[in-house]
Amino acid sequence: METTHFDQKTVDRMRRAAARAAKLPPDLPEGWCRSPVDPGRIVAAFPSLKLKKGFVLRGYIFRSSGNGNGVVWAMPGAGPGEGLYCDIVEHPLAEVPYEELEGYPWPSGRAPDAVKGLREHALRIRNETPYALVSGISGVVFEVCWYMRGLRRFYIDMMEDDRYIRAQLEHTFRYWTEYLEDFLGAVGDLLDVICIGDDLAMQSGPIFPPEVYRALVKPYHKRLCEFIRRRTSAKIHYHSCGAVTEYLAFRLADDAFGAPVAMIREILKPPPMTHVPRAPRHVLGIVSVRGLVVTVFDLRRMMRLPEAPLTPRARILLVAGNEETLGLMVDEVLEVHRLPEADIERASVVVGSDVSEAVSGIARPREDRDDVLVLLDLRVLLR
Repeated sequence: METTHFDQKTVDRMRRAAARAAKLPPDLPEGWCRSPVDPGRIVAAFPSLKLKKGFVLRGYIFRSSGNGNGVVWAMPGAGPGEGLYCDIVEHPLAEVPYEELEGYPWPSGRAPDAVKGLREHALRIRNETPYALVSGISGVVFEVCWYMRGLRRFYIDMMEDDRYIRAQLEHTFRYWTEYLEDFLGAVGDLLDVICIGDDLAMQSGPIFPPEVYRALVKPYHKRLCEFIRRRTSAKIHYHSCGAVTEYLAFRLADDAFGAPVAMIREILKPPPMTHVPRAPRHVLGIVSVRGLVVTVFDLRRMMRLPEAPLTPRARILLVAGNEETLGLMVDEVLEVHRLPEADIERASVVVGSDVSEAVSGIARPREDRDDVLVLLDLRVLLR
C-alpha cells in the first residue's frame, strides 16, 4: 500500500477547484453566506491527481489548522474505505495546566482585512436582489473550548475544577467580540439575521445537564447576545446540532401535552382577570404582569376539549407570540422532559382536524410507562 500526505499547495488547489465546482462568485468574501466546499470530498474525483488503478489513499488526505486557535482537523485514513470523515487530531491545550493558560498565545479575533469589500458586496445584495442578508455562524464560544482541550479532558475539568473552563470561555468570548466588532461595524446595519451557535448536544440529548449549561455557558451566550444587540437590529438565530429541545409537560383534561421550553417565558398562578366584552370564547380576559397587558387564552377551548372550572393547580403559561407575549391557561403544569428527536413520532393528525396543524408530534417520555405526550407547535396555535 502506498501512503500519500497532501501538502498545503495541493490542498489549496483542491479548495480552488471545489469553489469553482460550487460556482461561487469570484468576489464573494471568504466565510460570507456560503461555507467553502470541503476539498476532502472531491479528492477521489480530482482529475489532476491522476490516481493509478488500485491506488488507496492513506494518512491525512485533508488537514486544516482552522482560524489560528491551534486546533488541527484532519481526515485520517488507515486503510481502504477509511478517511471518509473529518475529526480533530490535535488539541493544543490538552497538556497545558491551568497555571499556564494566561501565557498561552490566544488568537485575536480582529479581522479588519477580512471585512474589506464586505459592505459593498452586502449593499449589492440588498439593493439588487430579493434575498435577505444572513451571516455565517460565529460566536462559537463554548464549542471551541473543548476543541482546544479535548472532550475527555474537558469533562474532567468540568468535574474537578471548572476554573479551567471559565478561563477558556473568557478568552473565546473575547475572540468573538473582537471579530464581531469588525464584522458588525461593516454590515451590522444591513443584516437581517445574524447566526451564532455552539453544538450542545448529541443525537441522544445534551452533552451535559442543562443546569451545567446554565451555570457555565449561558452567561457567556447572554453577554454575547447583548453585545450583538448593541450593534445591530438583526434577528439572532441560534444554532446547535443534536437533540437539545426541552418540553414543558402540562395537563388539559385527562391528556398530557408538551410545548418547547424555549417559547415559555414564565409560569404564573392566575391573577385577577379583566373580562373583554365581545371577545372570542377562547379569550378568558386580560391580566397585568408587571405593567405588561397580557391576553389570556383558554387552551382547553382552543384544543376543543370539554370545559371544566379552574382548580388551584391551574397555571398561566406566558409564551412568546408572533408579535406579543400571550397567556395560555392550562389545568396543571407537570414537569420538563428532554426528548431526543429520534424519540418523537411526527404526526399529521393526532387530534380533531381543526387543531391538528398545531400538533407537531407525539412522544413517550418514559420507557417504563405508557404515558403519551402530545407535542404542540404554539406558533401555529397562536397565529
